[in-house]
Amino acid sequence: MLLLAIAYGSSIGGIATPVGTPPNIIFLGIYAKFFPDSPLLSFSQWMLYLTPLSTILLITVWYYLGFIVLRKKDLPLTQSRDHFREKYRELGSLNVPQKWVLGIFLLTAVMWISRSEIDLEFITFPGWPALLGL
Repeated sequence: MLLLAIAYGSSIGGIATPVGTPPNIIFLGIYAKFFPDSPLLSFSQWMLYLTPLSTILLITVWYYLGFIVLRKKDLPLTQSRDHFREKYRELGSLNVPQKWVLGIFLLTAVMWISRSEIDLEFITFPGWPALLGL
């Protein structure tokens, strides 16, 4: 069950961003080549269109695996929630290198999303290259 959840989660999560899987980037390249007059699909537009679909698919698979398949198996629970809460507390707070990695990851994600302008119909956010004059 865990292996199925990992496989489905990877596939579903991979469609949410252009860098999620290589076929997404290949699609963007082919789209730009065959439809040069069409506006390019930015990172934020891709996420705006496909993150809701990804979320719906993830909830559907979670429900299916957790409530339909597992109920048929009638598997015993091996660990209680208290066990996992205790293990989480044992992790402790973030140390300095972990905070650096978190910051760099967040900065990278924000820069991916905000590279081109984000048009939400009622407001438009300029991309960071335009703000920096690049």
